[in-house]
Amino acid sequence: MNFHLAIFKWFGKVSALVRTGYSTAFSLNRIQMTKSSPSGWTDDMNIELPEHQTLDNVVALVISMGMQGADYNLVQLSLVENLGLSTDDAALAWDRVHGGIVRAATQQSGNCPNRSKDPLAWLGFQHASQDASIIASLYPQYADSGNTRTCVSTGETP
Repeated sequence: MNFHLAIFKWFGKVSALVRTGYSTAFSLNRIQMTKSSPSGWTDDMNIELPEHQTLDNVVALVISMGMQGADYNLVQLSLVENLGLSTDDAALAWDRVHGGIVRAATQQSGNCPNRSKDPLAWLGFQHASQDASIIASLYPQYADSGNTRTCVSTGETP
């Protein structure tokens, strides 16, 4: 059995590969794209906000503390104690905001996160796209000459 056939047997789709005649790469991508998420999993990266808190408050805290040199644990503690997030939501918030910032550093508008499914990453992308000092401070290895980027994929403004 060759390697490609082993991959498709692992996905349980050997007969589909033989019958359709698709190229191996196309078939593998198609199988991965149509495979559903495990039970209880979602691609929605929203968090539960306490009353009187906003996503902007969360993003501002993560970015400002990061720019002041606070480490992950201190930022997470502040999100829990000062904004009232759960520990899990605080961890997710830090991850998604920083994910948006790293995406902005690529200078590719196609890397803009989905605003409705990943709003914290979207906001992080927006902030970092409009203020190059965020990338320079948090991820100096990705800093550039300060070109700004905008999220044209959603047509929305922050």
